[in-house]
Amino acid sequence: MRIKYSPQVNDVYKINYTIEDETIAAVCNGFVNSYNLSLLCDDFYKESVFDGEIVIEAYIAETVFDFVPIINAYRDEAGELYVELLNFISNDASEEEKYPGWLEV
Repeated sequence: MRIKYSPQVNDVYKINYTIEDETIAAVCNGFVNSYNLSLLCDDFYKESVFDGEIVIEAYIAETVFDFVPIINAYRDEAGELYVELLNFISNDASEEEKYPGWLEV
């Protein structure tokens, strides 16, 4: 699985993630929400074009938060899972936090 933390400035909240296999747990302000991406069925997928490649996108909407921590999740043609996660950063965040790349987990 590859993860990308998508930055959004928010000095009030901080999100922490725990990743195990294809399950992602998000913790924010005392609330926890888990997303098991391996259980998504075809009803949750749609085919689209992303950077010239056909990918399967999964849209995750159910959450206990006032926001959806999973911005995007899809599998490439080889079946590798890519997940873009919301990451609250402060105004004085590092360059690495402001401009993240994909991480293999």
